[in-house]
Amino acid sequence: MDLEEKAHQLPVIFRLLLKPVIWFGHIGSWLIAPLIIIVVFSVLLSMFRVGIIAEWETRIPLFGTKLTLISLGELQWHLFGAMIFLTGGWTLLKNRHVKVDLFYARCSRKVQLWINLLGNAFLLLPFCSILLWYSTKLMLRAYSVGEGSLYDGLVDRFLVKSVLPLGFFMLIIVGLISSYNDIINLINEIRSSKVEKDLK
Repeated sequence: MDLEEKAHQLPVIFRLLLKPVIWFGHIGSWLIAPLIIIVVFSVLLSMFRVGIIAEWETRIPLFGTKLTLISLGELQWHLFGAMIFLTGGWTLLKNRHVKVDLFYARCSRKVQLWINLLGNAFLLLPFCSILLWYSTKLMLRAYSVGEGSLYDGLVDRFLVKSVLPLGFFMLIIVGLISSYNDIINLINEIRSSKVEKDLK
């Protein structure tokens, strides 16, 4: 059973923090559909050597005043990045992340809980905290200098870069909730093994 299915057993604050993680996870998972459409559209337009697709008067976020083939190309990899970062926390929440089960699966439940806790405490949480700090600085810098494409592509790069701190923040939330859940399970495991010893 993953953490999303056990969310009703968590304290209220954790349930509230999980809602945006789940919501962004669902949104991120659906980004594959527009990504495929944009890739097909880009290939077709490039076959016909179309450079500028559309132009308009009013500046809109991310696209500025025109949509070009370069804009679509940049949008493809930005959408792919957004899909990865928005679904990372949700994937961890659902316990669908990649892990090496060669030794982990053979360990007792108590050892698995210790591995999870130590992994969260010494790898996941510090790593994501450092990257949250630097990615926030990166996003704010992009906003302050008005960073955009140098090749007639997307503008307002800070919008794209805002997905980085959001993704790391959601991983931290899930890491903390996962650690809390593992501590509760570890306490229960210790208690049950103690009861079994007393009964013997």
